[in-house]
Amino acid sequence: NQLTRHLPKDADTFLPNLQQLYMGENNFDGPLPASLCIATSRRVLTADNNKFSGPIPLELRSLSQIRCLYLDHNMLTNVPGNHELSILTSFTNCQLLEEVVLSHNLTTTLWRLYLSSNLIEGTIPLTLANLTKLIVLDFSFNKIKGLIPSNIGSMNRLQGLGLLGNALEGPIPDSRY
Repeated sequence: NQLTRHLPKDADTFLPNLQQLYMGENNFDGPLPASLCIATSRRVLTADNNKFSGPIPLELRSLSQIRCLYLDHNMLTNVPGNHELSILTSFTNCQLLEEVVLSHNLTTTLWRLYLSSNLIEGTIPLTLANLTKLIVLDFSFNKIKGLIPSNIGSMNRLQGLGLLGNALEGPIPDSRY
């Protein structure tokens, strides 16, 4: 589709039991409404390939049943003044989360984390290595800087790592598997 418009702040209050919301590949713009997190039984939220901008709502952590979250290819940022990617730590309540395409959780069940093509700033947190089941990690084309944490080399299931288009420096960590 090519749906356009800002989503209203109360965008999801009229469908509190909706389990799957697919709004990817449109032209929605403006902030991603925190009201999308009202449906705590939501299992799938796709808002990828739009023109959403501003901070990723921390209210996403209330989606305790979420399994797939796709927010890639927008202009989303981390919370202002937050220099580490702590949006990841806000998802510790999402124990069923398996796939995040832009901003996910630190549940150890997460398999894929796609955060590419946004405006996320900061450093890669050391706690990222706690995602022991992660097979794909993509931070490409953001504003991430600093060193690649050495403990990423201990992520023995990691098969894909995308870091291009950032301001990272230093050595590439040794693999420990």
